[in-house]
Amino acid sequence: MRWPGIVKLNECIRTDVVYFDFSKAFDSVNHDLILHKLKHFYNLDGRLLKFLVSYISEREQQVLAGNTMSSKNSVLSGVPQGSILGPILFVLFINDLPSGLSAGTELALYSDDTKIWHEIRSDRDHDILQDDISYLNSWALKNKMNFHPQKCKVLSISHRPPPLLGILPNIQYFYTLGESALEYVESEKDLGVDFQY
Repeated sequence: MRWPGIVKLNECIRTDVVYFDFSKAFDSVNHDLILHKLKHFYNLDGRLLKFLVSYISEREQQVLAGNTMSSKNSVLSGVPQGSILGPILFVLFINDLPSGLSAGTELALYSDDTKIWHEIRSDRDHDILQDDISYLNSWALKNKMNFHPQKCKVLSISHRPPPLLGILPNIQYFYTLGESALEYVESEKDLGVDFQY
């Protein structure tokens, strides 16, 4: 997989990368929505769809604390974790996420890790990336999922050092996710590899 900004460093072009963190991603997949997508987006029907309906629905859970067992509650969302089908169903569920992104904004999905990036050549590029952040937030809400704003980060990749906030005003663009400002970081772990600005 091509990592954002690596190629553009040699051309001295800044790239802003936004890392997203789904809150309880695998537990948040709504059963009605995933079944709707399987039927209408992927055209699954017949025995296969019936199997998947029985696989994810009509499940119950209960909790054992000490010697006390809770009553059973229906599980209305989530894909079975620790299974082969769970991650596949999750990927199928979020597969339509890139469809509303702007031209020039790239996206990488790996399980529940999501990042987008855009080359920053002018102020307009900041606005485009902000529009894409807002689109992803709207997608999440529409699909009954949530991003964890405190865990979503921005990493700017360029030859220049990051601006000092408060000393040089209006240099750094403040991206927001809903009502929350996204934090800039100087390094980020990406699929187990630490990338530093």
